[in-house]
Amino acid sequence: MSLDLERVDELLGKAQCLVKSLASLRPTLETPNGLIRNELAITLHDLTVVARDTLHLTSDLSSLANSIVTSRPSSSDHSQDLSPTPPTSISSVSSTLSKEIDTPVQTSAIVDAPTPPHTDLAHVANINAAPALGIALGPRKRLPSSAGISDSNVEYELGANKRHCQGDEQVSEDDHLSRNTASSNYMPMDVRKLIYKIKNRDKLSRIPTFSIADPPTTVMLRRVAAVQGGPAIRQFCSLIHTRRSRETEMGLLRIHTSGLERALELTRTLRVLTGRTAVSTFITRLVQFHIAEAVDDTKAGRLRADGEQIKQAMNKFGWGEAERPRFFQYLRQGRSWRSICGQYVGLLSLIPLKAEQPYGVSAKDFLSMKGSELDTFLHMIDNPFVARLTDAASAFQDMVMGSREDAEFIWEKNQPELYKWHGHLPETDVLSLVQPQASCEECLFDKKDFVDAPNPPGWPEDWAWPAHPLLIPSSHKQCDFCDGDGNCSCRQTRVGAACRPQVKSFGKQGIGLQAIALHEGDLACRKGDVLGQLTGRLVPADTHPHNSLWIVEMRRLDIRGDPIVCQIDVGGVASTFRNLNHSCRSSARMIPRRASGRWIMAVEATRDIRHGEQITINFGKAFLRNQGLRCECEGCQVPS
Repeated sequence: MSLDLERVDELLGKAQCLVKSLASLRPTLETPNGLIRNELAITLHDLTVVARDTLHLTSDLSSLANSIVTSRPSSSDHSQDLSPTPPTSISSVSSTLSKEIDTPVQTSAIVDAPTPPHTDLAHVANINAAPALGIALGPRKRLPSSAGISDSNVEYELGANKRHCQGDEQVSEDDHLSRNTASSNYMPMDVRKLIYKIKNRDKLSRIPTFSIADPPTTVMLRRVAAVQGGPAIRQFCSLIHTRRSRETEMGLLRIHTSGLERALELTRTLRVLTGRTAVSTFITRLVQFHIAEAVDDTKAGRLRADGEQIKQAMNKFGWGEAERPRFFQYLRQGRSWRSICGQYVGLLSLIPLKAEQPYGVSAKDFLSMKGSELDTFLHMIDNPFVARLTDAASAFQDMVMGSREDAEFIWEKNQPELYKWHGHLPETDVLSLVQPQASCEECLFDKKDFVDAPNPPGWPEDWAWPAHPLLIPSSHKQCDFCDGDGNCSCRQTRVGAACRPQVKSFGKQGIGLQAIALHEGDLACRKGDVLGQLTGRLVPADTHPHNSLWIVEMRRLDIRGDPIVCQIDVGGVASTFRNLNHSCRSSARMIPRRASGRWIMAVEATRDIRHGEQITINFGKAFLRNQGLRCECEGCQVPS
């Protein structure tokens, strides 16, 4: 076999270049402990690439040396080991660097890679805090809802993406940067730095999945990560927390008109509310969205609502010339918000109200997106995590606008500090905590719960049992709100039509319900109005002891003796009226009423209730004593 001297010269030249590369990295590696650690981690990543190429070089030299040996005559007198060894400078630099790196840098995991024999470079491949050699990185199975990067249709998990994996330690760059050795497309340095920065500064961060072959810009990555990271979750929970304050006025947004009339009313209401609430920026954003929605829903197939039609509506409602430019400004802004949110309306609660680190993006950065840039954003946020998060935020927005019954959110009881939480939480916990408490518009009935239950006292013999305990036979009066035959819609249209209360915090009494009028200064409801119904899970009459907490006993007034026919368990899925507080000077009561062929536990006003006043009922002193509670109502408070 002939010896290719040009090939030998080429390989030796590469070896000398590698020595120089390693030496040039040393000044950065000697950076003191107090300086930026991510620069060191990036340098270590580059060092590993150099080490890998060196290993490949030594392997090639070994193969070449073996060829040289086999091409010579075999003689014990003249044979010698021609296997090349790495240049001394490489070994010495590697040893020195490893000693300097081992102490200051800590990482989570090391992947050991096989190395050729007779090599002093193995230590470089195993430097603590350095990424593992490319040849040891195999494709990882992508976890559900876990961010990652992909290259040549091979996806890699960003290991540090799980919110609960890293404890309180710093995340090394190797924990979340992988690459396919079969590809020459490497992740851009600025993207790597940004991911590392986000992971170390935001314990609730979530990096989206993207392709190494077509990585996003750092600005786009900031936008996408910002709406699903810690600041966004804290902002969403802070909006809920702020809304619980009785000083935060949002109830006037409950406008029941539609189309252009609704848009014009919302504009005027926004002018009243802006500046009177700590969340006015969010309110402005939300109202602008609904103004655009209301106007564009009147298009009747046109690309845009007719400008003349808008002017006619303004004239009808007495809009002056000075007011009109503001309306069109809100309309333009609202259309932008609709484009940005796409199918995820809940993004309105998650897009930053102000720029926060480590993302550093504000609403302006989102409003500036157009065309393909906006398409990229919508594509990158299209994942199950964002879908569930925005579902919860959308429910909150519907509560603010009055199109959904107000309710508590799970975090308010189970993790009340979530609105200012900066630690780790598992991703599944985050998604569970931000959801609203489950509610039901009607009482839940399962016939299996009543199979072994005895007939209620006085239950007519010709009535079937077990049966729904609140259904009214067709031969009996069906509704207290009309003279219909039970097929009426009074249970949906008359019950709760007068008032849809807001969940608020009332000091020592805790969470309670606040009455809201359609217009400021009006009465929220009048004496005799039915505010709604208490719902929950129906269970047999003797399931829970009398006067149990979260249990309400239901009587039927159409059966002799008005017997208790079942209990309503409001400890689980229930309506918002389970949050009613006690007062000796109550403003409402719970009373059985017939509505659309079924008995309900109605909440009825016992006097006129003003806008902003708490809705209360009288639990009775006996119940309070049985629960070990003390009356905290205004009438029982002793002046200090």
